[in-house]
Amino acid sequence: RDCIADVIRFWVSEFDVDGIRLDAADVLDFDFMRALRWEARSLKPDFWLMGEVIHGEYSRWANADTLNSVTNYALHKALFSAHNDHNYFEIAHTVQRTNGMVPARIKLYNFVDNHDVERIHTKLMNKGHILPVHILLYTLPGIPSVYYGSEFGIDGRKEHGSDDSLRPYIDL
Repeated sequence: RDCIADVIRFWVSEFDVDGIRLDAADVLDFDFMRALRWEARSLKPDFWLMGEVIHGEYSRWANADTLNSVTNYALHKALFSAHNDHNYFEIAHTVQRTNGMVPARIKLYNFVDNHDVERIHTKLMNKGHILPVHILLYTLPGIPSVYYGSEFGIDGRKEHGSDDSLRPYIDL
């Protein structure tokens, strides 16, 4: 715990950062997250802690005592799946279900792809759905996040146990 608190102290004092993302937060100890939230608040009252949580009851992690937000993998799946299957009820159901998981003041971290999952352009059977998917990302409840290159329709698939193609160099 002290090491992470030291890291937060360093980044706040040196660069005045406003928050951090905790990888694999769904395996972190809840007492650790409570202590980290207390430490972060003491440094900067509005410091934002966001955690990667793949599945589960999001309010276990995102609440007044632990993290400010978590990754919304449920919506991630619904956005590409609903377009591929022409089952838009899936999006509505997911939004309703995830909104019911957390208090209204908690905003989930929404995305269509990231450094761990295949690129949205690769997942979409109809590549023309890239624009409506991104419009939904920005208009549905939550905090929208665009992974670099998605706005250009970059493809990327996990291959041979490697994530390299998900994280390409972009020469604009």
